[in-house]
Amino acid sequence: MPKPIYRVLVKFEYRNSKTSSYIKAKIKTGYIDTFALSENKEEILEHIKQKVLKQIGKKENEVDIKIKDYIIEGQYGFTNY
Repeated sequence: MPKPIYRVLVKFEYRNSKTSSYIKAKIKTGYIDTFALSENKEEILEHIKQKVLKQIGKKENEVDIKIKDYIIEGQYGFTNY
């Protein structure tokens, strides 16, 4: 059954170390404009995590990523599977 595809604009923040607290670690922010297969915040993070990691140049075990804000522009179609 096909799933809907949504265009999302995501503002995210990340920090370099999972072991340090947000107070000690410098928090950096970024934006990404991409497509996701869900309207749910956690599912959007799972869909875009690899794109965000590639954009910031880090590996998954090096950073914590949190979505601060997201805008769903609309549905752009359905998947083929």
